[in-house]
Amino acid sequence: MQAEKTMEKLSPRSYVTGGFDIIKPTLIAFIGKTLRKKNKAWWNENIYTKLKEEFEKNDKTLKKTGNVSDLFKLFDESMCFKTINENKKFFYKVLGEKGIKINTELLKIRNKWAHAPGKGMSENDADNAFQFMIEFMEIIDTTIVVRLYSIKDQMHRYYYQDRKVIASKENLINYLYEKIFLPILNDKRETDIVKKAKRKVIYTQDCFSKMKTREEVVNFFWDNIVNNPRGLDSYRVLKECGFTTFEDVREEFTVLSYGDKLDG
Repeated sequence: MQAEKTMEKLSPRSYVTGGFDIIKPTLIAFIGKTLRKKNKAWWNENIYTKLKEEFEKNDKTLKKTGNVSDLFKLFDESMCFKTINENKKFFYKVLGEKGIKINTELLKIRNKWAHAPGKGMSENDADNAFQFMIEFMEIIDTTIVVRLYSIKDQMHRYYYQDRKVIASKENLINYLYEKIFLPILNDKRETDIVKKAKRKVIYTQDCFSKMKTREEVVNFFWDNIVNNPRGLDSYRVLKECGFTTFEDVREEFTVLSYGDKLDG
């Protein structure tokens, strides 16, 4: 965690690259354990054979261990996503349809930005990439989520720390009320999950009502809702109910808060 606190000011793509570096070891371990257990033929044909060839090129021998650690010699994050896509039947039980779709999105993001100019990725593009990574790790390994939020939060602070909030406190709160709170509060369903969503927005609305400045509203939006693990449960609940989430309005809220969009 110390390295994350002292990160340099980077491009959005560089922050995303850092996120991929964090999830890669977890992905490799997850893939190795799943495929070694479910499909030994895949392991021998795709991992051991390739490793053996590499060792022989360097006049070395390789024991046929089939250990997950062998994967670290071959895989980058792109190979991880491709492997899951190519072996969906083995991963579906754990990842489900949602996880498989997120994996596909992350592969697209990685392929699009791996060799693109660093300035091409906007802060909003990077936020979207982090949201996919966070939701993916929620399925595979929740311990990684806090680290992803840490980098995501640093990125936001770097890009917005010197910008002045131009919207009034009332306009900011009214915007969130119209976009998020009102549809939830007016929902007629009596299910437990909708009731939970209503409790969450009532609590959040109460927090906003106690704030005295526009800066407090903006900071709470980012620090306690969008860039904080505590906000993930609210995101899941609202999403499950089919409501608009705070993540969904992130870009519009940014423009309302600061004016024109920032260049990537």
